[in-house]
Amino acid sequence: MILLTNILKSLLTEEHLFLYDNKYDVYKNPKSIKRMTSGLRGISDKNGDLFVIDDGGMHVLHFELANQLKAKGYIKFSGKFHKVVDQFDSFVTWERDGTSNTFRTSASIPELSLLSNGEIDMLDDLIKKVQSKNPKFKFLKEKNY
Repeated sequence: MILLTNILKSLLTEEHLFLYDNKYDVYKNPKSIKRMTSGLRGISDKNGDLFVIDDGGMHVLHFELANQLKAKGYIKFSGKFHKVVDQFDSFVTWERDGTSNTFRTSASIPELSLLSNGEIDMLDDLIKKVQSKNPKFKFLKEKNY
């Protein structure tokens, strides 16, 4: 029942948040990404919300998006975004795998072999949350090279 409730809620909650730099659409929990470009970048927060920017993965870096989302009050984290591993308690950065419905951790995240067990556990927890809230997409720890 909880999964069904989350699926129904996710289908109804896409929200266009703003235009980044008056050019690129930023969405929260998109219903679909089929209309969006490959290389789509995203950030998921500790609540499982997914924020994506439709810039073709070429113009806006994750740290720029994270800092803009923070400035507008959509996500919270301490300090300024420097290294993603410092923010595992707050968010994960994602890159769309081509034109699929799959997201992989971004290059901003260190190689898994460099993460501690605690950091991997935090990453796994955040992946479960974003997957639960956005079941139409697949989220993988493996990077997109």
